[in-house]
Amino acid sequence: MTFGAEYIKINLKNNKKIRTVELLMLKLAKKALILVVLTAVTMSAGSCAYFRQYLDDTTELTPPESSTNNIKYGVAVHQQAYSEIIPAKYTWELFEKLKSENKNFGPILESRLPDEEINDPIDKLLEKKCEMIVLTGKEYKEIAIQYAKDNPDIKFVCLEADYTGTTIPSNLIGIYLKVEEGVYIVGYIAARINEMGFLGYIGSTNNRLEDAYIFNAYKAGAVKGKASVTVYEQYVSNLDNSEECAALAAKMYNNETGNRVSNIFYNLPLSVGEGGPRAAQNIGKLSSTFDPSPQFIGRSRLTAGVSRRYDTILDPIVSNFFKSEEFEGGTTIIGDLGNEGVTVGGSNGALVSLDIQKEAETIKGQIISGEIKMPK
Repeated sequence: MTFGAEYIKINLKNNKKIRTVELLMLKLAKKALILVVLTAVTMSAGSCAYFRQYLDDTTELTPPESSTNNIKYGVAVHQQAYSEIIPAKYTWELFEKLKSENKNFGPILESRLPDEEINDPIDKLLEKKCEMIVLTGKEYKEIAIQYAKDNPDIKFVCLEADYTGTTIPSNLIGIYLKVEEGVYIVGYIAARINEMGFLGYIGSTNNRLEDAYIFNAYKAGAVKGKASVTVYEQYVSNLDNSEECAALAAKMYNNETGNRVSNIFYNLPLSVGEGGPRAAQNIGKLSSTFDPSPQFIGRSRLTAGVSRRYDTILDPIVSNFFKSEEFEGGTTIIGDLGNEGVTVGGSNGALVSLDIQKEAETIKGQIISGEIKMPK
């Protein structure tokens, strides 16, 4: 589903059969949209499913066969930026999983207002009387503290927010993932299977200073794998532009930037733009990246991918609140290789030998134990 679509499809499950109902969507206004989850009651007694529906911001919400507009669990997404796509995706999938396991879980709603002020998605969820709101992006880090103070009865979880050393309200939890640990291993694997000794890295000019620790981790892992390796870095102006990334990747692979690399790490999620890795696939080169989709792994020349599993860290927080309304806030929970908040996978057996995969497992253990330290 993309913004600006003219139709929506609602899938209602009834006796294991799926009926697809196409509804003509209201003409989209210039204002942003909200992505809403409503209850759809099927003909089977006690059986219900949740569906997503795009509505104009000005449209009155009238959930079918539902007597209340109150929402218990909300997901706030400020914009459809690459930095927030994955946190929102994993949060939503977790909510759907919990709903499938517990018929009383919910209702749930995602508020996504890409063109409005950063506060608007949160305000929309507060209007719906949400009891727990997950903020999916580092842009929310500072304002989450004030919202938690102003709404002490609401539980807030802010993803990509490290509050270590900062006093925060007891109804707020920050979740931060040490993605550099996974990137280190990806760099190690890339160097171990590389024969020419040249690797590449493509990042965004917008985040060059902020994401320097990712490049440093990739380079350090590569040097661990092969001391003589050289890592060339290049940057594009917008990682949401897959064509720009693909063009730059092709130049690096074909030695048009002063170096010929055989494997490039892309600091962008494949769910947003698969341009670079697809360029690699088309010319028989290798790639590695963040959050590769299972569908892409199966048909790509991907040597490894780093997955940011926000759902793994978020699951016990939401589950405990659902079961007993317990919420141990005022802290930051760190996700890493040890608690599987960060995972490394996607290695193609035809590209990465079993011996190198075992070596990578050893490196993982050394990172978890603290024997290998991450570069600053």
